[in-house]
Amino acid sequence: MFLINRLTPMPFESLEGYMDRLGNVNYYDVESWFLPLVPTTSGRKLNMLSHEQSLVSLSQLTLLDVNSLIALTLHRFVPYLYAVDAIPTLPCLSERFPIPLWDLQKRIFLNSIHNQDKICPLCWQEHRTHFLPWQLRPVTTCIVHRTVLTDTCTHCAHTLKVNTKTCPSCENDKDSLPPVYLKDPVEIMYTETIWYSIGFGSNPGDFSVPASNSDGRVELEPPQLFEFLWKMGILLTAYDKENPYCKRTGLQNYNSEHHNFLTVSKAHDVRFIMLSAFQILTDWPRVWHSTLERIAWQENNRKASYPLSSPKLLFPGQLKRIFMEPEWDWLLKAFVRWTEENMASNHLVLPWMFHIIEKPPYKSFTSGSFVKSKVSFCRELGVSQETVNRAIEAGFIRSISTAEATGRQMQRRELLSLEDMEKLQAEKESLISLTQAAEYVGLSSHPQLLLLGKEGILPERKKSVISSKTYPWWYRKDELKTALKNLLDHLPRQPMPPEDPDALSLHQGLHINGSLRMSKLLAAVKDGNLKAFYDPQKQGLMGLWFHRKDIVDFCFACLHPEGYAIYPASRTTRILKCDFKTLRTLFEAQIFIPVIGNLENDELTWKYDSRDVARFQDEYVTSDEAAELAGVSRRVVVSWVVKGWIPAVTGPKVDGFTRRRYRIHKHSLVEWRSKWIDSNEVMQLLGRSRSTLKKWMKEGKLTPIRKVKGHPLWFLQEEVMQLKQEIEIAKKDTSR
Repeated sequence: MFLINRLTPMPFESLEGYMDRLGNVNYYDVESWFLPLVPTTSGRKLNMLSHEQSLVSLSQLTLLDVNSLIALTLHRFVPYLYAVDAIPTLPCLSERFPIPLWDLQKRIFLNSIHNQDKICPLCWQEHRTHFLPWQLRPVTTCIVHRTVLTDTCTHCAHTLKVNTKTCPSCENDKDSLPPVYLKDPVEIMYTETIWYSIGFGSNPGDFSVPASNSDGRVELEPPQLFEFLWKMGILLTAYDKENPYCKRTGLQNYNSEHHNFLTVSKAHDVRFIMLSAFQILTDWPRVWHSTLERIAWQENNRKASYPLSSPKLLFPGQLKRIFMEPEWDWLLKAFVRWTEENMASNHLVLPWMFHIIEKPPYKSFTSGSFVKSKVSFCRELGVSQETVNRAIEAGFIRSISTAEATGRQMQRRELLSLEDMEKLQAEKESLISLTQAAEYVGLSSHPQLLLLGKEGILPERKKSVISSKTYPWWYRKDELKTALKNLLDHLPRQPMPPEDPDALSLHQGLHINGSLRMSKLLAAVKDGNLKAFYDPQKQGLMGLWFHRKDIVDFCFACLHPEGYAIYPASRTTRILKCDFKTLRTLFEAQIFIPVIGNLENDELTWKYDSRDVARFQDEYVTSDEAAELAGVSRRVVVSWVVKGWIPAVTGPKVDGFTRRRYRIHKHSLVEWRSKWIDSNEVMQLLGRSRSTLKKWMKEGKLTPIRKVKGHPLWFLQEEVMQLKQEIEIAKKDTSR
């Protein structure tokens, strides 16, 4: 076989169209003149040619290389319609030609390839050939002329054949087919999007949709975009053909009763389906949410038509059935989130919620959904309906109460959420009765627990949302735990010596003095006024124990409240605003001596007479009190201490305590301040200006104490008064 004339393939031309044109210019009368070279294929299968020897034979005939011939087949779209990571798993032409081919068993092939012939009337009139995109299912329009592709004759409505020049039925020439131009901007955008996805034209926009409230956005690659549009369009034809957002696409005119969407063959049906879905995609998710509301309303009023598999299948079941692959989990998640968020305001979606919570994979996507009736809620929680009603009235939990139409009857439904069930369960577990609270605290009688609650040592019992006539009062376990922690955590943890007669438990300590109340004893332990220990092996207050001497001293102090009080070292540090290290320093200097304790013992064991504490506070003032007493700023007082002009017994330069708090001897401060005055006071006393004062300092008439940077000069008051007398004497002599 030999060709006299040769042709150059046009862009996107199919191999079938190219071979037809090649046969015409070489005067072959038979349409399939090339079949002897490709015995493994025939008819439209030529555009899916994947036999290496046949391609080599055609290459020798047409003088086109194998890669150029593959570009004339549908295999040229494989890189566009498959994910990048899926291409290495596809079959190849051969080892010699490692070109990826279609996997004929995958759903991508079934969704993308359309067996029905369709053409653009204007392209056919200009080129008389067939183009590859016409065989793709999503391609229903021509991007060059912006016209609708047709697959039927306008005269007899018979299906057209690409490899013929006339209609097979009425023999009307296909050149007479009238073009239908695109006018809708959405349809034009759809055309540009689909053609760009197969490698033609420029990018018309972003192909991503919000996955859910928290999952960001999902990028739709071309294979996903085609599948999404096709499946979403099928859902619309089944559940909402009258969608107002899809009216201009002609979806309401689609009357096919096919249950399997792969059997839809008419080009205008495919166009209606995919364009309607694209209409929703252009304003996602607003239009999608409005569509869900319409579908819920139609299902609730039994007005929805169900042309898919089961006439009684709810929308969530069909949505899950069509978008069943894991790659569409984002869509199912978004549907579940929307249903959960709109249950409170739209009771029509409640039937969907029952389906969602029981069926996978929806079940794994739910979070706090309203899925329990009040009866099952009470049964699983182990409470009465009256208790749940009180919790709802108090606003502790909430419910959705609605009436759903079921035929001619109205069925009342009241639902509560799993989240509220867990909340009420946690409330129930956090409460304990009076008997349980006494056992938890470590008391043997209920009146003691009630008394400690009134005294503020332990929390009082309260009413709760689960209170009833039988059990109106409850204790919160977390509050009791916090109170015990504040009372016992600061105590030394030490087991009580079993054979030590001087080791007393809480109840033994109370028997030392019959008038000593438990609340007063525990308050002294809490404030640190009574040394105590805690045995961690015992429960609550049963682990509290004391030394006999400490209890005796405490009872003595309680019997003599007006004489004096014994302060522990911890309380003394709080009163004096110092550290334990400061107390030891004062003890070593014999300035402030405890009444109980010595230098060999730990500071925590020392105790001070309250009168000694008051006497020390009066004799040694803080830096703030010293500043107020001397009529200067605190900074000036600190500089006096740092320079050693006045003595201090505590402070960072004295005992190493990090905070800038000084205790200054009050008498020394008053004595020093009475001897020295600052420059402002000198000028006021002498009635002279600052320049005169500086002049006298240069002449040696006044000698200030050494200057501290940033502070005023200080002069000896005796020297200033002597100078004042000299000035007054000189003034009298001058007047004479």
